Amino acid sequence: NLVDPQAEDRELKGQLLRKYSGYLGSLKQEFMKKRKKGKLPKEARQQLLDWWTRHYKWPYPSEAQKLALA
Repeated sequence: NLVDPQAEDRELKGQLLRKYSGYLGSLKQEFMKKRKKGKLPKEARQQLLDWWTRHYKWPYPSEAQKLALA
């Protein structure tokens, strides 16, 4: 009996989104309020903020996305 790990991941993602989607939206608002002067270059911060804006409902990058963001 083989189990599809991607199917398990999708199911877990769906469960977490249903349970925490409202909380994630409020987190986005909170992060946007707290604009601190960071130690990263402006260009790097902007790329991270752009990624967050596109993915705030599920803010967990894949390994490939982590490499691209780094």
